[in-house]
Formats: sequence, C-alpha cells, structure tokens
Amino acid sequence: DRLECAPAGQGYGRFVLGHLAFHRGSYPEAQKLLKSFVERTVSGRPATAIALAAEIIRAKRTLASIEDTTR
Repeated sequence: DRLECAPAGQGYGRFVLGHLAFHRGSYPEAQKLLKSFVERTVSGRPATAIALAAEIIRAKRTLASIEDTTR
C-alpha cells in the first residue's frame, strides 16, 4: 500500500508491484501494472529507458507469460 502511494510507485514501483501481483496469481492486476511501467518508461526520458532496459525486458517477458497462461 505504501509503495502505491509513494512517488516511485508511479514508475519503478509499478514494475515491483506488477511482479508481486504476478506471483500472487493476480494476472489482470499484474498486466495492468507492468504495461503501465513499460509504456511510461519507453515514452519518457531516453536515459531512463536505457537505465531500466533490463527491467523493461523482464516486464515484457512477464507480460508474455501472462498472455500464455491466460489463453
């Protein structure tokens, strides 16, 4: 709850919260949070996208896993 309210909860926090939701099996919530993280990161400052490149890749892999699981 505190991470969602913190300023970081709007950026990197969505990556963390998305993976926590994924591991709980809350796939719609995880999908929403991870998509938001990826969209926000790649459309923001280029330096941020470069710094978080590994997290973007991980989020995209998790999103693909969710799609495979929910088919």
